[in-house]
Amino acid sequence: MIRALLGDELWTQGLREYLRGQIYGTATWDQILSYWDTVADGLADLDGMTVTEVMEPYFRQMGYPVLKITMEDNTGGEGKKLTITTNRFLSAGNDKLVPPSSYGYKWHVPLVLMEGGQRRIHWLRNAGETTETYEVEL
Repeated sequence: MIRALLGDELWTQGLREYLRGQIYGTATWDQILSYWDTVADGLADLDGMTVTEVMEPYFRQMGYPVLKITMEDNTGGEGKKLTITTNRFLSAGNDKLVPPSSYGYKWHVPLVLMEGGQRRIHWLRNAGETTETYEVEL
């Protein structure tokens, strides 16, 4: 997901700098995210967030966001629209309320779209355990 968000060049640059900076050290997720923060600063479409702010909930919460996407063909020549609902994925039989999360089991999900050779990111803010419906015009 980070590679799709940053693009190959910035992702590779951050990984190389991390490997050089942490040579012979113990790898941690927060350290590598900080290197991607540095290389992406002002160069990636992170909607005002850092890589760490986007990714930290993925490391600190149990489960992941699940997206249900339907495509509607708008009549009247307006094009197509994606309608997205989200939930939290857990294996069967788990209590969705345990353990408590300071993030509320919500994640910022970058929906990376390729349209006519152009790449754009549509952000689903606070996706996961929510009743919110997101809409994306194509």
